[in-house]
Amino acid sequence: LLLGVVTGVTLLAKGYVLLVFFFIVYLLVKIKRLYQKFCFLGLFILGLFFVVSPWSFYASQKAHKIIILSTQLDVLLLNGNNEDSIMTGAFSPGWRKWNKGDLRYLYNRLGNADMSSVEKVLLFMRENTQRLPLLFLNKLRTAFNDTATLLCLGGMLTYYFLVVVRQGLLYEIPHEKVLVYPVLFFMVIVLNTLISCGLRRYADTFMPFFILPAVYCPVFLFRIVYAQRGVNKKC
Repeated sequence: LLLGVVTGVTLLAKGYVLLVFFFIVYLLVKIKRLYQKFCFLGLFILGLFFVVSPWSFYASQKAHKIIILSTQLDVLLLNGNNEDSIMTGAFSPGWRKWNKGDLRYLYNRLGNADMSSVEKVLLFMRENTQRLPLLFLNKLRTAFNDTATLLCLGGMLTYYFLVVVRQGLLYEIPHEKVLVYPVLFFMVIVLNTLISCGLRRYADTFMPFFILPAVYCPVFLFRIVYAQRGVNKKC
């Protein structure tokens, strides 16, 4: 219940819905008994509903449509998935600001005016299927376009690569706990970026969690080498 309340407050401050989804799935996997899974999930949803529902009701009344958390979802979806964002991957509002009425932009065409934001984005993706890899690649480049971020991510990915290598080389060594949360946060950043647009603030929010495995990586490598030497001596 308390976890649901705290999560609700966190979501109202920063609406990382995907993070909550991955986090809850991870916790449910760790809980072994079925009835404990249901109890945990029920209490969590109750606490979350207690905090989020007043804001959702207020926002929905003001916007005259159903709003769960963010009122900026439509803006992020449309400004992150249009003809301009294909080349930059960044937040691109030009189609509605400086080029309003320009029919070269899918969202300005009369037949699409009454569609929801999700429908518009899906239509845009269907009409630009071959350019989607370029769009997604540019979004990721924009989101991670920082030397410090790239160094931390490189260290983190190296750490997980070494985890896999260790399991192959030292399979008789007792399994150690692996840092899981950085992976969850990385998945959230990538999915948020691919769905909306490339924003550095997505990665910057979770940088402390990427630094931890990056800093631990050299120590982990030393432990692998040391343990492998012990295995070779036994052989």
